[in-house]
Amino acid sequence: MRLLPSEAVSPEDGIQIPTVRVTATSPLGGKETAALGAAPLAVGSSAECGLTVRDPAVSRRHCEFVLSSRGITLRDLGSKNGTFVGEIRIVEAILPVGATIRIGTTRLSVVMSSPPTFLPLSRSTSFGDAVGQSQVMRSLFARLERASAVGDAVLLTGELGTGKKLLARALHEGGVQRNEAFVAVEISGRPPRHVERDLFGQASSQSHAGTRAEGAMLAGQDGALMRARSGTLLLEDVGDLSPDLQARLLRVLESRRLEPSSDSEGLPFEARVIAATRRNLKAQVDEGTFRSDLYYLLAELEMSVPPLRDRKDDIPMLAERFLAAQTPSRKLSDLPPTALDLLAAHAWPGNVRELQNMVVRLVFLPEEIATAISEEQANPTADDGAAAVVPAGKPSSEPSVDRLLALPLQQARELVLEAFERRYVTAKWRDAGGNAFIAAAKMGISEQLLRQLLERYRLDREG
Repeated sequence: MRLLPSEAVSPEDGIQIPTVRVTATSPLGGKETAALGAAPLAVGSSAECGLTVRDPAVSRRHCEFVLSSRGITLRDLGSKNGTFVGEIRIVEAILPVGATIRIGTTRLSVVMSSPPTFLPLSRSTSFGDAVGQSQVMRSLFARLERASAVGDAVLLTGELGTGKKLLARALHEGGVQRNEAFVAVEISGRPPRHVERDLFGQASSQSHAGTRAEGAMLAGQDGALMRARSGTLLLEDVGDLSPDLQARLLRVLESRRLEPSSDSEGLPFEARVIAATRRNLKAQVDEGTFRSDLYYLLAELEMSVPPLRDRKDDIPMLAERFLAAQTPSRKLSDLPPTALDLLAAHAWPGNVRELQNMVVRLVFLPEEIATAISEEQANPTADDGAAAVVPAGKPSSEPSVDRLLALPLQQARELVLEAFERRYVTAKWRDAGGNAFIAAAKMGISEQLLRQLLERYRLDREG
């Protein structure tokens, strides 16, 4: 399938892209359809995919469609049962006209309709401190530039390490609240009472569990909502917010007033709210774990930040930026001769954060890092790339200590927590003999939450 050439419109203003829809027809789950735009469209059984397929023979992230001036590229993501164009199992292929695509027992069809869609591209290769010359990033920058001029709530979605906080700060600095406070609250992996204290603060008369000294130290502390009330509030990993705190936050956002306390009356809340998440909030709404009314308040404008594997054209620019920030400043020429080729071939599960760490280490430990990357490419594991698929009922390889030490704290913590959760749920599920009622009781959770965990780790498909 050939697309309109990228030169059809000035690349400084935008490009014409065809209107493309991908439809999955499964004997088990009927039909599902999704649009393919500037960002790749992932297809799989996971609710995190842009097109979710109900088919036990389909991997969580099975394949993806990519739109470019060359045509529509179909790429297998390391699926267990393969991706077929006609009778040929492919790794990557530009789709011919009328191609028949099969994954598991599901048929995929691609339909292009007219007229084409105009995709605005930013004239700049940066937005704040974020940089990117790829089409997908310049498209994102164009949307962010427009969003800066208004005060609507923005929901930034994307994997860990893609730069959501950097973009949120740039939105603040380019908006009308630029002279007011920018306050970020980290939610993931923290006890709800700590998140509650950070968000809503602590009145001078309030006491918390713990020592008197701790209570005295925190007495009268303003929460993030108070400190950001005229500026910008960033909610990091908002998908991890507990149900009780979702309800309290909703009341503030609906009323646009802070909760009254013994220290103050309810003050107006005029902040712009930016939420960031690595989760699929729409799927969480459908599952009942995230409030739909809160979702719609947070997602007045929703934007997806692409993973580094979908914007590898930006690697040289990013590497140059990271090297220039070193003391003393360095250049791309300071890297080993094959460094850029190695970096371009890597899967980047840790995204831009991992690239930053890797570039610095390549300067000081070039042989060690180059060897490690080559070994990963030769022996990919489930936690080393999004293409890896975990067979049903088998826990993925746990992240090594060396790899964890090379990552930022938050990202390392997420990997450890996920590995533990997978092993814990697997053990309890098997101890209960596959009985959901017994397993949920042993774990002290609801059957609904158990079902979500079983689906996440594909344990519901054990025979």
